[in-house]
Amino acid sequence: MARLKTLAISIASGRVGYVFFDGNQLIDWGIASQATKTSTTLVGFVQELINQLKTDAFVSLKPDTETRKGIRTR
Repeated sequence: MARLKTLAISIASGRVGYVFFDGNQLIDWGIASQATKTSTTLVGFVQELINQLKTDAFVSLKPDTETRKGIRTR
């Protein structure tokens, strides 16, 4: 069975965190604050991660889910 390459993203006020797994093994993780300056910058950052890591699956918070995050962060 092929291992699934999974990228998970979490966005908070002023920063974005990510983790990348190859199967069950953690390969990379990080936190970036510059990536959240504008929504365009954030989308570019995430797209670059997806392209570089060649992910099979992408995990994020559902935007319309009840949360304590502010409007701008959602």
